[in-house]
Amino acid sequence: MSKTLLFLAMLSSGTQDVAKQQSPQIMVDDKGNVEVIEVQGSRPLYQYRAFRDAKRKVFMNYFNDIVSEPDFKFRCERERKYGSKMMEEVCKNEFQWRIEEEIKQYEIRQGNMFGAYAVSQVGNIETKERREDLVEEIQTLLVSDPELKSKYVDFKVADLTYQKMHQAKFGVLSAYNNSDNSGQ
Repeated sequence: MSKTLLFLAMLSSGTQDVAKQQSPQIMVDDKGNVEVIEVQGSRPLYQYRAFRDAKRKVFMNYFNDIVSEPDFKFRCERERKYGSKMMEEVCKNEFQWRIEEEIKQYEIRQGNMFGAYAVSQVGNIETKERREDLVEEIQTLLVSDPELKSKYVDFKVADLTYQKMHQAKFGVLSAYNNSDNSGQ
């Protein structure tokens, strides 16, 4: 799977520039004086993230439409960030939601009310097996469905562009730093 994804990412990495180029505007006043106004700057990082997230949603929605296994479908819910009052949208496959809930309920029944969430995030053997099945299904569909492949490539281009802009802004502090692969 990783070889296929890496190949598609490398194939599409230079094909599309997300940033828009603006040409200079020329202003002429009543006396014939010419003034050239050139706007320089860059798109804020949140716009790259929003573009990436939109492409991801397009991919997930199309995948949900064509996948036959209900356990593989993506579902997004708003959840409170751990240790915060901030809400964020979390997207997982149905099997991930189901298994995490089963683990939380088991841990609560065992008296581990405070650690149930953390334990559920680790998953179990079924999580690993289902994830492998999901990767296999995605690989098969990428080969057999050109529209899914196109949407996936669009998402990967947007994701790589966001990572590149994140690295440019935060340097060695970026989660996508080249020296380690923790953000990949």
